[in-house]
Formats: sequence, structure tokens, C-alpha cells
Amino acid sequence: DVPELIVLSKSKESKKFIFKALQKAGDEWKAVPFGEKESVEVTLNGDPERITGFDGNADGKRDFVVFLGQGRAPHVFLSDEKDGLKELAATSGIGLGEISAGAFTVGSVRDPEGEGQRSALLVAQGTFARNLELKDGRWRVVDQYNADESGAKIEGAVTLDLDGEAGNEIVLIDTGVKKLRVLKADGTLYKRWKEVETGPFPFVSARVADLDADGRDDLLLFGRGRLAVLYAGRTDPRLEEIASYESDLEKTFFVDSVSGDLNADGYTDIAILDTQSHFVEILDFDPTLGPRHATHFPIFEEKNFTRTGGGGGVEPREVAIVDVTNDGRADLILLVHDRVLVYPQGEVAKEGEKTADVGE
Repeated sequence: DVPELIVLSKSKESKKFIFKALQKAGDEWKAVPFGEKESVEVTLNGDPERITGFDGNADGKRDFVVFLGQGRAPHVFLSDEKDGLKELAATSGIGLGEISAGAFTVGSVRDPEGEGQRSALLVAQGTFARNLELKDGRWRVVDQYNADESGAKIEGAVTLDLDGEAGNEIVLIDTGVKKLRVLKADGTLYKRWKEVETGPFPFVSARVADLDADGRDDLLLFGRGRLAVLYAGRTDPRLEEIASYESDLEKTFFVDSVSGDLNADGYTDIAILDTQSHFVEILDFDPTLGPRHATHFPIFEEKNFTRTGGGGGVEPREVAIVDVTNDGRADLILLVHDRVLVYPQGEVAKEGEKTADVGE
């Protein structure tokens, strides 16, 4: 089918807007009627922010939700053969409430009354999302999906197949505790399956589309100035401990580490930083034996290298392993107070030698 372009333009009268539907036919755009009318004039309580098309009453005809933004309740228009579109009264059942465009999505979920999938209109509100349907001109709750955690704030909900098995999962977008809550069908119910941490994300809306051309829909989150993607079928990364090390040095407090090949043997070594006695300890990492002490050295004499007021502070505060001498060997770089210390690989630096000041 050729898709239609729905246009909502402002009329000359205050609060009046005109619905039009256009369809591409060859090199021209032709009007597609709404029932018996070529266009429909409607009254809105503000300027429209977004239009979402859906089949609200399962009659196979196009219906629309017009979102106004700024915390105002949207308008719902249902197809009508005579009038083209007829607005659903705001008092019809529980109503949609003052929701944003990102809180309303159209998807499909498991049919609780039979096999297969059925259409779902998901509306996110507070600590839950509801699956709604229009029955005899009134909104009815088909199902409700709750977030069982204090501080939850569900701002969006979508459906897509994440596990590759029959049927869609439901993803609740929780900006309160900063995670995606994935629900999976278990019989006729949807139960908690997985959670994905998002961190702070200024959520606006969500879309479902195949973003990596693998034939499966993925989840795309739109935020103010940001995008985020959850790919379907990707295995969750797991961390596994492969080695541990306890230093024999006394009066040390290790706060940071960096890895790189510091002896040109083809294996990755580890430099760990001590901020109490100001040592650098180098660990030689062997794939079979694990990390072993290779050497250690003091970074500076505290009495000669302190800030006013005493105490060495949390120094060194940055470290890197990179070839800055251009000899093909990685060097150890430390940032200590206002100095950059360079320890070239293969050379023994003189005690207390300063190689560069910040800004030089």
C-alpha cells in the first residue's frame, strides 16, 4: 500500500485546524478523502505538537491522536464515514490524561484470550504503563504493567521481539531509576525479565525499527540532544574475574591502574598507583601465572614535593601508557601536581628528574 501523508494546518479561525490526507500518485500528490469529506476542520485547545495514527476501535480505519504538549491532554479523533473524523469525548472512560507524545505508542502483545499477537495501545503514566482499547466509545484497560521500585517514573513503553522467540517483549522506559525494564510473556501475564541501565537520559520519545539490517527490530530512544539504541538479539556483556593481586608493599593505598606493554615482551603489564606513600608498582602479567610484582619506585620525596599546607594529596592523579619518545616502545606518563613526568621504557630516569611542566 502507498502510505498517506497526514497534514494538520492552521485555519483562519482561532483554535481551528484542518486535517488533510495526501498520497503520491506518479509525480503528483492527490488528496485522499476522510469518508465523504476531502478535508476535516477540527477544534484544538492549543497548537499541535505531534500527530500519531492508530486504529483505536479496531474497525480497520485510520484514527488519530493530536498531542498539544505543555502538559495538556491530547485530542483523539476517530474515523467517521459521514463527518470524516469525530472527536472522542474527553470523558470517555478513564481517558488518556495529560500525557506527552512519547508516552503513547502503538505495538502488539500476546493475546490473553487466544494464541498469537494482538494490537496494543500503550500509555505510560507515573509508575506504570497501561494497555488500552476503545470499547463502545470508551477507553478500557486491557492490562497494566507496574514498576515495582520506589522512585520509578515510566515515561514511555514499546513492544518488540528482543529474544528471537515468538511474541514481543514490553520495554518500560524508566527515567526515575534510569533503566529500561523488559517484561516477557509468561502464559497470559507479562513478568519482569531483564533490566538495562541507561544512566541519565533526557527522554523524549522511542521508535522501533531495524537499525542494523539483521531483519529484527531494534529500539531507538530519542532524547534532547542524544540518541540511544538497544539492539535485539545482542548478548549481555558479562565480567569474569581472571586474576587477582595483593601487594607486599606497606603503607600503600592504591587508587588507579593502567595497562600496557612496559617491557616489550608482547604481554600486557599493569601499573598501579599508590597515593599514600606515592609509589608506582609495576606488575608483569603472564597469561598462565597471572600478575606478578616486577618492580616499584617512589614518584617523589614528599617533603620536597608538596602543596602549601602539607600533605602530598591524591597524587599522581592521572596516568597513561603511550609511546611519546617515538622509539616504538610504550612509556609511562604521570600527571603529578603541575608536572608531567615521563618514564621512557628501556631507560633509567634520574631520581627526581623533571621532564616537563604543564604548559611547557
